[in-house]
Amino acid sequence: MKNIMENPEHPLHETVLQQQSVFSQRLLQICYGKLHVVTGDQMRLVLRSRQQVETALLDFHNELNHLNVNKCLRLLNERYFWQTMKPDVVQWINNCSQCSLKIRKIPCRQAEAERSEMLQSLTSAECGSHR
Repeated sequence: MKNIMENPEHPLHETVLQQQSVFSQRLLQICYGKLHVVTGDQMRLVLRSRQQVETALLDFHNELNHLNVNKCLRLLNERYFWQTMKPDVVQWINNCSQCSLKIRKIPCRQAEAERSEMLQSLTSAECGSHR
């Protein structure tokens, strides 16, 4: 790697420079035997297996009362790093049976409220016509 950096004529010189600039903002550090990403003053654990990702999703989405995507992402991003965090969170929440029930109940409650209003207006109109 050192030889590549010292030799601008090397075919991989430009590629290594580009990769260094991407990783210069993120520093990898091993702390207590676990890999972390350090960005500024923030240190986040790197999740490297699907099992770790699913455990984090269970802990932060399911156990914290089924957070929405933005809240779940914000909390996870404070503590963890994995490459596909956003699509994984979106997919997890879209596949969550409790969240899909909540989404279905909202339109039902709105429809019930509208029906109730209609019935009230009809009954008050009928009461007015019988006078």
